[in-house]
Amino acid sequence: MLLATNNLLAIGAGAVVSFIIGMLWYAVLFGKAWAQAHGFSEQKMATLKKSAPIAAAVSFVGYLVTGYVLCILFQRLAITDIKSALSMTFLLWLGLPAAIGLMNALYSGRSLVVYLIDTGYQLVYLLAMAAILVWLS
Repeated sequence: MLLATNNLLAIGAGAVVSFIIGMLWYAVLFGKAWAQAHGFSEQKMATLKKSAPIAAAVSFVGYLVTGYVLCILFQRLAITDIKSALSMTFLLWLGLPAAIGLMNALYSGRSLVVYLIDTGYQLVYLLAMAAILVWLS
């Protein structure tokens, strides 16, 4: 059964926390470095800000999907403690977004700085989400 209905609160909380981490990561901590590494002009940044509400909504749905998938994975693997959840999530991050993102960055000519900022964020929010899923389940 692929339903994680007993963990909807945990999935929702994980999505909210991931969203907040993203706001802090890109608006406060690394936003200027990220934009500079992309080579974005002020005009490009203004354009991105105009489309930010749509990107934020899509991101939130993505966090919900990620939380749901992690929840199912943890249930299937009988992961109930934080240490196991964090270890599994780190391995998933290393083998999926970190590895795939590095290949994409190399083939597309993107900056290593952008890669590090983006994958660093992915690691932090995935670990936070995993901890929340286990803690609230």
